[in-house]
Amino acid sequence: MSAVSSDEKAHHEQVDVGEQKVLKVENVDYALALATGPQLKATDPRSLQLFAILLVAYLGSLSNGFDGQGMGTSTVMLLY
Repeated sequence: MSAVSSDEKAHHEQVDVGEQKVLKVENVDYALALATGPQLKATDPRSLQLFAILLVAYLGSLSNGFDGQGMGTSTVMLLY
């Protein structure tokens, strides 16, 4: 269970019991997922693809908010 990242060390403590190492954690499922799951890298091509998709979704929601604000103010105008 040494694959738990350094930022998660505040949430667990390691105790040596004889020849076995016991890891006391607050959330067992989360610690198990961190220890056995795939190690993600930010520079991996699939991660970069995910970041690009999320950027498009974010910019789309940003554009939607800007359009809504513009239409909301233009309907109040007498010339519209």
